[in-house]
Amino acid sequence: MYYFSYAIPVVAMLVALCFGYNSEKWVTYLLVTALAEGVIALMFYFFSRAEEYLSGYVVSVVHLNAWTEKVVKTVSTRDSQGHYQTTYEVRYVEHPDQWYWYLNTDYQQTISKSLFYEMCRRWGTGLQYFNTNYSNCVSGGGGEECYWNGCELDTRTVTYKHKYKNPVRYSNSLFKGSFINKTQARELGLFDYPSVSPFEDQVVILCDNNLPKPLHYEYANAELQRLNAFMGAKHEIHVFILLFQAEKGRETALKQRDYWKGLNKNEFVICLGVCNQKVKWCEALSWMDRPDLSLKTRDYFVKHEDLDLLNFVKWLRNHLNIWKRKEFKDFEYLGTNMSKGKGLFYWIVSIILGIIVFLVCINAGT
Repeated sequence: MYYFSYAIPVVAMLVALCFGYNSEKWVTYLLVTALAEGVIALMFYFFSRAEEYLSGYVVSVVHLNAWTEKVVKTVSTRDSQGHYQTTYEVRYVEHPDQWYWYLNTDYQQTISKSLFYEMCRRWGTGLQYFNTNYSNCVSGGGGEECYWNGCELDTRTVTYKHKYKNPVRYSNSLFKGSFINKTQARELGLFDYPSVSPFEDQVVILCDNNLPKPLHYEYANAELQRLNAFMGAKHEIHVFILLFQAEKGRETALKQRDYWKGLNKNEFVICLGVCNQKVKWCEALSWMDRPDLSLKTRDYFVKHEDLDLLNFVKWLRNHLNIWKRKEFKDFEYLGTNMSKGKGLFYWIVSIILGIIVFLVCINAGT
């Protein structure tokens, strides 16, 4: 249904041309229609996609030196006799120093100068200098880079968001689950997705406020961050551990899944019911076709009732070979959908763009 929105700018242009057509303005007609189509396409892409968390680790840092670019602009003027004269305007654009780091997933992120040198000192692998080939460069350029030394503890883990097509998220299928708003989530004691901040480690072990933090909580969280970073790309997995009060019951885990809109395709969410630092129940949620890892995880906590997440994360890392992410292409028959709010906004903006195209084309034709 949403694909019909692409016809709105075209129809608006054709209707406007019926009121008058100026052959000299054909570029204007096409340009304004194409711009409207581009805006609709961008809205469709962003509104119909879900966001999943991806993690990686820093493998190199790069410093690009400041450089100066010579920009030449051609200016044509016509004198009183109708003769054209061409002159050239020259200006110089200063490009400042830039610092980046690159992850094993090819994700690039801007960093500070101090963070660049911090990583270089931590790795101890030395700086490598390189030249750059900027067009119209008159001074400066080049840069330096440093590479990871191969030790997990000497690098940084980074989590970032990635958009992908999730046919289930806004569908009306039985896979979607029930809708739970933020107010209901607070009453049920459910967790929001943790925020992702640049240069800060993401919290992947979430604990109910009425529960004491488990033993070695910080170390376990750091170990799980490294699992997501070093194993995430290879196994297409992102793990969360959620700690609930045991008396809330196993159904809380299922409500948590509904609140997170059925989970993302790469997520393995382990919900634990805890009382007095003992695991009373475990529900491992995912989209796996064969829940082998979920069953082994439940079995682990049956055998290890004492809450020791650090040892569990180490165990989990050694059992990721039985994880298999669900292929969401299996749900393509559900089509592409948006939430009600995004869908309404999408159609309103599409209609407004059609009106704008109509008015611009009408004015161009007169």
